[in-house]
Amino acid sequence: MKQLIVISLIALLISAVLPKPPAETQSELRLIWKAPIGLTTYRTQALSSAGSLFIGSNGLHLRDYALDLKSGVYKIDLKSGKVKTIFANERLGDMDVNGIVEVNNNLIFGNDNDELLCYEKSGKFLWRTPILGDVESSPIPVKIGGKSAVIISTEAGHLAAFDVTSGRKIWSRVTIDNNKAYEEEISAFAKVDMYFYEAGHLLMNPIVAELDGDGTSDLIIVDYGGMQAYAGATGKPIWEKKFNEIGWPTTIRSQQYVAGTGRNLRLCIPMSHEVDGKYRTSLYYFDRTGKELDKLDWNTDGSTTLTHPNNMIVTTSALIFPGKSAAEYKEVPIVNSKAATWSGNRFSEGQCAADLIEYNNEACVLACFQSDSEHENKSVLVLIGTQTGIIHLCHVLPDFSEFTPIPGDANRDGNLDVLINCADQQLYCYDLKIKTNALLKSK
Repeated sequence: MKQLIVISLIALLISAVLPKPPAETQSELRLIWKAPIGLTTYRTQALSSAGSLFIGSNGLHLRDYALDLKSGVYKIDLKSGKVKTIFANERLGDMDVNGIVEVNNNLIFGNDNDELLCYEKSGKFLWRTPILGDVESSPIPVKIGGKSAVIISTEAGHLAAFDVTSGRKIWSRVTIDNNKAYEEEISAFAKVDMYFYEAGHLLMNPIVAELDGDGTSDLIIVDYGGMQAYAGATGKPIWEKKFNEIGWPTTIRSQQYVAGTGRNLRLCIPMSHEVDGKYRTSLYYFDRTGKELDKLDWNTDGSTTLTHPNNMIVTTSALIFPGKSAAEYKEVPIVNSKAATWSGNRFSEGQCAADLIEYNNEACVLACFQSDSEHENKSVLVLIGTQTGIIHLCHVLPDFSEFTPIPGDANRDGNLDVLINCADQQLYCYDLKIKTNALLKSK
């Protein structure tokens, strides 16, 4: 009995002197404004211009079984949150919009009605052209023959390039064999009865990189079976890489990691595979020709990888810096990310802002995790240090969110704000209480 008491006292003394992970800063961010815009997705990409925000909406529901009167494109005053106008929101058809790009001072976007559209920023319609399947991501601006163009990818596996002035199709390619027969059936008008409901092939944009040296950005599609590269100027195949026994990517629904350019281009893709009845993940490194260069067994216990373009992969438990090879790999665990849940993780999947923020003398990731076991499974905004893994800020959102946070100075007061949409169909603008010069823009 005495021996048991002594052991217990020693354990208590050891636990008292061991360093404990610092608790994150609890935050109640000040709400600047909110705007009713309907629902968005993790693929939503908004843009700001001249004090206005242009953001696509999925309206009242993400799957349009009936007419949805709230989908389309919203133009919002960034200072006040007032909705200035809504356009591309016709009653007939599935007018859900996700990503928007600006080319030659005009807005170009696709929708779930198998269309590519172009509008002036005033909301004036310029042109529309039929495509094959829903556009779930953003059009990709490119130069073809010295002229401005955009390339789209759809759920049905349709890749196509269009002239931005006229909407004229430059080239077209269907990447899924079973859907090639439908290409000739693209009508001249929007289709209400669509072929490819929930096709789910190209939800995220292809990797964009210069592969063949012709000056036009090329495309790499990553799916569960392998990778395929296509020429941006013509749509012709460049190469194909089958994954075969390697496994299957865990990043189909997020942006792929790319480092370097030209001959130094490196792709790093987390691949899941089965070993002795258990699933493991490894990082595979590929060059610009699809050749496998290196492999690293991934020991992190984080779940779904998140989107981030700043030379890192963010999981629910760690920040991963793959480098160009396994020798350059670095992992920063997220402090306080473990919990007594079935997965062992406190957070669930989510999205990361494209830009980093300087805070407490380190660059930080601004992320929205879809649930947090410490906050009644609500979505939370967190600011995570890339050097320490410390959660500097944690703000509980009013509802569930799969929105990618957008940091910036919306109301022009010298402080950074963050825009975030929730399942209650509101776009929220919160004050981060961080000076605007702390925003580290992505390259």
